[in-house]
Amino acid sequence: MKIIIATTVSADGHILPHCEDMLQSGKYVLSVIRQEADMELHPNSSLLKLLASKQNNEDTTYFAELTPKSINLIIGLQRYRLIDELYLYQSSTLSKGGILLADVVNFEDWQVENEYAISKSLHLRIYRKG
Repeated sequence: MKIIIATTVSADGHILPHCEDMLQSGKYVLSVIRQEADMELHPNSSLLKLLASKQNNEDTTYFAELTPKSINLIIGLQRYRLIDELYLYQSSTLSKGGILLADVVNFEDWQVENEYAISKSLHLRIYRKG
């Protein structure tokens, strides 16, 4: 089992509502990542089913987007150490408020695997569990 999380944050570190609109084409477009996953997780997805899937070593890839609406799901996934990859899209725009990514994701156990300049205003870091 593999769980991939993607989020876009502002230059000042706040989680943006949705990142699909920022990425129009290319290998790292969210729609491509979604299509490669077997299932998409939603704010009401069952953590118990995901834990069972992990215990059964199922060969399933899940995807979830971290937005202000899915924070509780992501916190639960992190608490049970179910997240395998984090795609962090960093925008150059300021949000001037909102929920800080650092308040939701603990980066202590993560290592940057790759970094890409998607455009002049968007940078991608792919993190994996250390």
